[in-house]
Amino acid sequence: GYANTEIYDGSSWTETGDTNTARGRLASGGTQTDAFVAAGNLGPPGDTNSAEKFDGTSWTNNPTVNTARGNVAGAGNGTAAVIFGGNPPGPDALTEQFNGSSWTEVSDLNTARYASMGDGTSTAAWNAGGHDTTIPGESAKVEQWNGSSWTETPSLNTQRQEGAGFGTTTSTIVFGGKNPDTGGSTVLSITEFYNGTAWTEVGDLGTANKFQSGAGADSSSGISMAGSTGPGDGTASNISEEWTKADFLSKTVTTS
Repeated sequence: GYANTEIYDGSSWTETGDTNTARGRLASGGTQTDAFVAAGNLGPPGDTNSAEKFDGTSWTNNPTVNTARGNVAGAGNGTAAVIFGGNPPGPDALTEQFNGSSWTEVSDLNTARYASMGDGTSTAAWNAGGHDTTIPGESAKVEQWNGSSWTETPSLNTQRQEGAGFGTTTSTIVFGGKNPDTGGSTVLSITEFYNGTAWTEVGDLGTANKFQSGAGADSSSGISMAGSTGPGDGTASNISEEWTKADFLSKTVTTS
């Protein structure tokens, strides 16, 4: 896992303060001045339960989550967050909510899964796709969180895991990932938009990608960052792409 942190100003990336715990496949959310990371995979010897918040310059340790896990998704910010799913060791439905001082286990997802996509706030979040217990494993299911429970909503058109997304429960973009579960050999560029009622396929990523991060307030604009573009899980990428809803096009900004 990496501890590196970078900030984007609309034209270039700048390295800033590292996380206290290096990790991958973690839950995250928030803004450039109020963000969080929680749980994640350390590589050997396993997963972490540490959580941190970001103030725009540096990371500070938050109270730890109750269950260490990797391949977990999340939503919220440094003072109010929710994390869900993961694999300790198989697909999990566990959900934990942070109130600024401690993490509490709350209502589970309806479908246990890991490597899913998610965003929103601690009281209005969404979870899409991921790897569940079916064969070959990728899911198209979507659920929404209202602060106390999960409700199933319309499914994605393309089932996937290890993709990314951003937005609210009524204005959402998801993109990338892999499908079917063939050891990472099929990487996706497919992008979908949710308007609160149904998912529609829109402009693809410029480069098929998985394991990337995504950020954006709603479906109007956002960004896809880094990831893996090759057939193997170890093919790292530094590609970043910007999304604009106005013309449903993805615009590539590649940095070295």
